[in-house]
Amino acid sequence: ARGRLINKWADLIEANNLEIAAVETLNNGKPIFMSQNVDIPVAANHYRYFAGWADKVHGKTIPVSGQYHAYTLHEPIGVVGAIIPWNFPAVMMVRFSCIPLAS
Repeated sequence: ARGRLINKWADLIEANNLEIAAVETLNNGKPIFMSQNVDIPVAANHYRYFAGWADKVHGKTIPVSGQYHAYTLHEPIGVVGAIIPWNFPAVMMVRFSCIPLAS
């Protein structure tokens, strides 16, 4: 379910590429061509990549001797704090927001 929602978000980003690129250009002064053809498509691709991971979180069995059963369960913990560069603010925002959305 999360993967489908994240993919839908990527679809919305692609559908509104020009508007989002204009805001991105106003935000950091980059040429509209770069925002429209690099930044916004890369941001949508990040969402698509991590949407594929949304249903891949599962435990693994670890072989142990005796009457024991051991496994790992990957769970998200903590908060992401990052210092980001100003030359790709949309991509950096997506990079640090789509990981917790997918997990």
